Amino acid sequence: MMGVQTAKMGTAPVTTRVKPVVTNAMPAPLPAVPAAEFTVTPQGARAVNAFAEIRRKGGPRVAIFSQSSVAQEKRSFSLIVPAELRHQPVSTRKLIEAVAAAHDLKLFWANNGRLAVLYAGTEDANIERLRRDLASTEIAVRREAAWFGGWLDDPRVVPLLVKATADRDAQVRQQSTLGLFRFGVDLVAAIDGTAVSWLETCLATPDSDPTSYHQMATWRTSMAVRNALPAGLRQLDGGEPVLTFIEKALVHPDYTFRSSAVAALGRVARNLPVAQKEKSLAFLEKAFAEGKYSRMDVITALGQLGGSLPDGQKGQVLALLEQALADKVPIMRRTTATALGEVGGARALALLATALVDPDSEVRLAAVVALGDLGGDNALALLDKPLADQDLKVRLAAVSALGSKGGDRVWTLLDNELGSLDVFRRQTAVEALGLAGGEKAVTRLERALGDTNDYVRAGAIRSLGEIGGEKALALLGNVLFPQDGVRVGATNTAGMREPCSTCAMAAGQALVAVGDERAFRLLEKTMTSPRTEVRSCLFAALSEDSLRGPRIGGGSAPLAFLENALGSPDKGVRSIAASARKR
Repeated sequence: MMGVQTAKMGTAPVTTRVKPVVTNAMPAPLPAVPAAEFTVTPQGARAVNAFAEIRRKGGPRVAIFSQSSVAQEKRSFSLIVPAELRHQPVSTRKLIEAVAAAHDLKLFWANNGRLAVLYAGTEDANIERLRRDLASTEIAVRREAAWFGGWLDDPRVVPLLVKATADRDAQVRQQSTLGLFRFGVDLVAAIDGTAVSWLETCLATPDSDPTSYHQMATWRTSMAVRNALPAGLRQLDGGEPVLTFIEKALVHPDYTFRSSAVAALGRVARNLPVAQKEKSLAFLEKAFAEGKYSRMDVITALGQLGGSLPDGQKGQVLALLEQALADKVPIMRRTTATALGEVGGARALALLATALVDPDSEVRLAAVVALGDLGGDNALALLDKPLADQDLKVRLAAVSALGSKGGDRVWTLLDNELGSLDVFRRQTAVEALGLAGGEKAVTRLERALGDTNDYVRAGAIRSLGEIGGEKALALLGNVLFPQDGVRVGATNTAGMREPCSTCAMAAGQALVAVGDERAFRLLEKTMTSPRTEVRSCLFAALSEDSLRGPRIGGGSAPLAFLENALGSPDKGVRSIAASARKR
């Protein structure tokens, strides 16, 4: 019926491929461009961190389109930045496109460039069959199509399922609704503007008691709405139709719905005309003084909206944030520091300077991160004080925020930490070097490979994987395959110690983070090592999320490595490789 034979409804489909029928396939979505384009500097291998920075700075949100929110989050963490783009300025569009290409994913720009959707996609013939079957006169055909469409990792199914939510058959409507909620309310609304009407219906859906099979199905759908809609509300972004929906959610009797709507209001309003921004600001000012909404969500919305206002019109927002910064609850002050980083301007910098001496270390940490996001000479000049903060996390955040602009003060601090007798301080310092990147960081990490503590060495190894590049890869090779004749536990001529199991496993994680063909060749070489410690590298590499999900198919090297691992004489390696290959 759909080009595949599927398992029983209600479970994830087990598919058997059937020869596709050639039809007039629906065209793929036309690409667009990001609504805001600027440069970012990825600090490390994880693309999710770079994408978060892009979002904080007002750029597009990057999301994985998948059949469940859990899978979306897990796959997001599996994405890596190509090594050649790390620790250097790169445009947002180039970075997003490079990450998609590295993982063999398609890219679809939605919501006028405010959302970048990465997805695996399905055959055009399957999309065409879904469209045809959802329009069938046979109820059973439409029901199965509505169920199956909710399991396809392709944004082209969204408009078809949204339309099916108005089907005359209740089960078709329920299956379509459940499928759309698995994809995520925010993604559905961004991909198909007509989904807002469907969301308004969901918002008004009453809860039902499960007293019969039919009502149980209705109850399941209703619970999906109640559980997933607030989370999706928080991520909504768009124009006036979305704002209309949010305004209805703001007066919902449920506190969770109202607070989620407030969280989205600032993000949506910043893309609207000045008059509507002023209206939204007036509402947030009133909500700030009331108890009908989460105070943290109101503060977050103020920061998002305030960042879109001209400097001369930020006074009202900053006055409210100044009050919030004096709140007795530390988490409120921390949220306010983050919001100030979004608003920016001279007064925001002055308030962040106050937050840098807050008695709570988490508030000081949030202020340091906010100053780093703002950038500019005035913001970076305020980071001198955090470099000497009593809390190690705050000091290292200041190092990360300053980066290459921090000059000798940063390297002096890191050298002091690396020379400390405290193992935890040395371990944290080598992790900070992975964020700093560059030749100076690699040189210090090379020295740290000779540290007497296993965990410091393992941290240095992982940081080399975060940095990537020729020298880092050569050092990782030396860790796993040192010079012949060196005793286990001894120090070799380069000052590096023989790998223990902890360091070998760290090397496996690091090589997956590097992610290029040479790294996978090194991993394959460990399969034939006579040493158990070196072979443990494979277990760590095969367990990494970056080898699962969208990483599979992101080039021949990862696939070749997994296929070779399936032929390993080690049963444990074969088992983990089989699990990774299925994912």
